[in-house]
Order: sequence, then structure tokens, then C-alpha cells
Amino acid sequence: MTENLPARIETTKIEINQSAKDVFDFLNNLGNFRKIFPSSAKGWSLHDDKISFNLSGIADFGMQFANSVENREIRLVSSEKSPFDFDLKIKIEARDDGKSEVQVVFDGKMNPAFRAIATKPLEVFFLEMAKNLKKLTEKM
Repeated sequence: MTENLPARIETTKIEINQSAKDVFDFLNNLGNFRKIFPSSAKGWSLHDDKISFNLSGIADFGMQFANSVENREIRLVSSEKSPFDFDLKIKIEARDDGKSEVQVVFDGKMNPAFRAIATKPLEVFFLEMAKNLKKLTEKM
């Protein structure tokens, strides 16, 4: 039996032209994730406070809210639709100028074969997600 290995993906910090509170409030609504998910997320749905989608034919994923830290961190965890367990944090750092910085941090446990296939698409997915958040919040 192949052991699942830890995998960590961290995006660069992205400057957001909104306060940490505004970003947190936006992300605290699961429905808003549809607006920031990249086009590689196919079949997106929201049911019973859980998101599910397919990532470019790689796998079906599901996630739901876990404990978050107000105005500082949104945390999602894998649900039963995911091929492996993971923890996804969107870290929000308030800045003195009223803006904020956002970083997406993914921690998962994948078997080596899946890790080889999924790591790069997940890196791209999370960075695009952060960039889409920036674009969207600039219109708020």
C-alpha cells in the first residue's frame, strides 16, 4: 500500500484594495467562491454548505467551511467528494493603508502518483483564485 505524502502549496501574497474585513466578509459566503474560482473548475455547485467541482478532468473535489478567524483567515476542509484529505486556508493580512494581502495555503495528503499529476494544476488554480479575488474586489 502506498503511503499518502504531505503536500503544501502556498501562493505569493496578493495585494487587495479592500480592507481585511471586506475581504473576509466576501469570502465568508461560500456562494462567492464561484466568482473567484478559475475556469478550470467545471461543474461547480453549492449544496448544504458544501462546494463541489471538477478540476480540469483531474478529479472531483468537495470542500466546506471549517473554523475561521474573523478578518484574518477563511478555512475550508475537504468533504467526502474529494480524492484525499486537505485543508485550504485563505490568509488575510490587514495593512495600515486600509488594504490587505491575501495568500492561499493548501495542505493535503496525496499518494505519489496523484501528487505528480495534481500539484502543478493546483498551484495554478490557487494563484488564479487569489488573482480573481483581487480583480473582483477592485470592482466593489
